[in-house]
Amino acid sequence: MAQDPFASPVISRRSSLRANQSEPSSGDSTASLRESNVLPGDEDRERDRQIQAEAQRRQTEEELANATSYLASQQRPRNHYRSYTRSGPSTPTSASFANIPTPYSVMSTHTNSPAVSFVPLPGSNSANASSTAIRKAPAPRMRSTLLPALMHRPALSFLTEKKDNADNDPTNPYKDPTHSEVPKPWLQKPSPRILISYLMVYGMILLGFGAGALQCYFTYRDVKYNRMDRAQLCKVFEDDFSDGPEAWKDRWFREVDMSGFGNGQFEMTTSSDKNVYVEDGKLWLMPTLTAESLGDSGWNNVFGGDTGVYTYNITDCTFNQTAKDAGFIDNPKGGGKIFDYDGYARACSATANSTAGTIIPPVQSARISTKFFNGTERGEKGSVKYGRVEVRAKMPRGDWLWPAIWMLPTDDAYGSWPRSGEIDIVESRGNDLRYTNRGRNYVQGALNWGPTPALNGVGKSYSWWSDKRKGFDEGFHTYVLEWTPSWIRIYVDTRLHTLLEIKFDHPFFERGDFPSTIINSTTGALEQLADPWASSGQSAKNRWSAPFDKDFYLILNVAVGGTNGWFPEVQGNKPWFNSNGRDGAMRDFALAKERWLPSWGTGQSRAMVVDYVRMYERCSA
Repeated sequence: MAQDPFASPVISRRSSLRANQSEPSSGDSTASLRESNVLPGDEDRERDRQIQAEAQRRQTEEELANATSYLASQQRPRNHYRSYTRSGPSTPTSASFANIPTPYSVMSTHTNSPAVSFVPLPGSNSANASSTAIRKAPAPRMRSTLLPALMHRPALSFLTEKKDNADNDPTNPYKDPTHSEVPKPWLQKPSPRILISYLMVYGMILLGFGAGALQCYFTYRDVKYNRMDRAQLCKVFEDDFSDGPEAWKDRWFREVDMSGFGNGQFEMTTSSDKNVYVEDGKLWLMPTLTAESLGDSGWNNVFGGDTGVYTYNITDCTFNQTAKDAGFIDNPKGGGKIFDYDGYARACSATANSTAGTIIPPVQSARISTKFFNGTERGEKGSVKYGRVEVRAKMPRGDWLWPAIWMLPTDDAYGSWPRSGEIDIVESRGNDLRYTNRGRNYVQGALNWGPTPALNGVGKSYSWWSDKRKGFDEGFHTYVLEWTPSWIRIYVDTRLHTLLEIKFDHPFFERGDFPSTIINSTTGALEQLADPWASSGQSAKNRWSAPFDKDFYLILNVAVGGTNGWFPEVQGNKPWFNSNGRDGAMRDFALAKERWLPSWGTGQSRAMVVDYVRMYERCSA
């Protein structure tokens, strides 16, 4: 059995005393002491030791009881509040600890540890001796494993002092609560400040929802009343390419040109059925390699052939039809107009010279328009002024492909480009989504306008829409232009996907913030810059839409490369430099064929596919 560390030394001494004190008599005291080997002088010393031991035991028990009470008050398991006031004797018995709770987490009843009470001193009367006889006390309620740890501390009196001070300090947060001090929040009246804080939070949430709803309503209202209602429009052109593979040719004009169209483009446009055709009820604009039409040595001929010089002519060149004034220009020597033979040669012929470093355009593609469509007998035409244009199409896939759906004025009423304006409904790039300058997952809309090519204001009137997960080559999308005297809007699929929206709320010349003077590129003289859209010296309010107040026709094309900056330098591992000019850049592009041609694929993914085209104009009275 486990021994009580407090009782075991005392029991040994008491056992000897109990043996020596059994049935003592007055006459035989000396003989008893002699028989027990205890001398008369030793009796006093033994009694002093017993008194000191008893006092030490009582002090230890008192400190133990106080320490146990203090520890129990600090733990408060399960919010089980009790009073810790001691009302019994200090001896650690079951009666002594009646009002001291046992901490459930560290203490439990232990019934195997023996305990003893005090022993009577020699000379006490029999009544007191009978009440203080040596007896086994009930076991303490603390674990025996905790007692040694508490008993071996040098002093425990500081715990009692701290406990007493804590109970007397009204500001101590660890003071034992009374029954009236136990928190009962369900009986308390809520603080007005707490109620106000709740109302403020929920009020701000409701205010946010309300503001969002109002914003949605006003936006919807603005779009509803500023949109092109089809009931106000009359259809002037439509082609869904369902009339067979040849019918479309009566509506569309195929441009044949290899001059680069002012952008230094690397393709030549043809009328070949390989480059533009109708199949499965859809129009295909397909870029191909020029070498495919030059025989077995086609690619070698692009660079000059075996002789180093190779000339390629296109017999159905459309320069005379598309050039201003049928190709006639002012005679620089005076005396009327002369034919622009240099322009004709650039548009209709190309010579590859291995010595000079010139090549034939390495790619053939297509460019078609509604410029010459005349359907007046059916109430149709190929141009619109203030209306709506819809084109449902799928963009091509392939590095350095440049698809575009755009419009030019039928007459250069305000002068040469860009004075008379240009409307880009959509432009894109065939490069993949990793291309750093917006690849085929971007589509862009823009307006081109300005007094000179160098002062083109497109930088103030362009924007784009993007799809972060897939490109516009993976499906058909509807590209829409809405155009009124007050504003112009371009979007894809829905008005929520607006590419560009420009309000005609002030003149374009003021919008461009152009300089007041420029240098004439021909004479080198300093000249005053005039407003090309002015009326009587000023842009009147009803002409704030100029130059976008004339008829514009539609163009569909797939270009390749270029030196105008559409493909910026050092972007996407571009194989040419724009600064090398068209001939040098086009040669570098052709030499890098193995880098870009695989991205075009072997099927029809390189083509721009058109599902339908519809053009509307405001109905006349």
